[in-house]
Amino acid sequence: MVGPIVAALRSAGIQVWGWQYVYGYVDAEGQALAAIRRVREFDLDGFVVNAEGEWEGYPSEAASYMKALRSELPQFPVALSSFRFPSYHQSFPWEEFLAGCDLNMPQVYWQNHSPVADLEQSLQEHAAHQNARPVFPTGATYFMEANVPATPEQVQAFLTAAKAEGLSGANFWSWQHANGLQSDFGFNIWQTIADFDWPI
Repeated sequence: MVGPIVAALRSAGIQVWGWQYVYGYVDAEGQALAAIRRVREFDLDGFVVNAEGEWEGYPSEAASYMKALRSELPQFPVALSSFRFPSYHQSFPWEEFLAGCDLNMPQVYWQNHSPVADLEQSLQEHAAHQNARPVFPTGATYFMEANVPATPEQVQAFLTAAKAEGLSGANFWSWQHANGLQSDFGFNIWQTIADFDWPI
């Protein structure tokens, strides 16, 4: 199933990146090897490491994961997807993960806050962080709270702010929410993103 999707995206001129939620410090090298196999199987264009709370307090294990990944993919584009505010997660091994990444994709899921204010705080904190990388923020298209979806206005504000900050782009979690579930509320987030004026 994945192969035809990759082929269809490529035929449309879209790069195909892989994504892996890494489940903490248990068998860090094994998780890296699983990622490498998938990257090679589908000849991917880049790879996103999604590391979250399971890694807090485990810097050596994070370093082991990145070392194993980079030993086989030394020049391959790699990004880190993790928390929006490093100040809230000071025991997370930021240095160890970012040392092996080319891009930083903080998850700016604004919950019941302002998407613009959260993006600005996230950019400030990540810019000041050791081993900071170019930031390509991830906005929200899912139901962040029970029965409270992201709205077109919030997504528009997030993209407008990212563009105004001079960022190269932004991305969202997740496609399946943006493409259908929001229709129950009378709008289509996917169309909002597609219509946003951000020339390549």
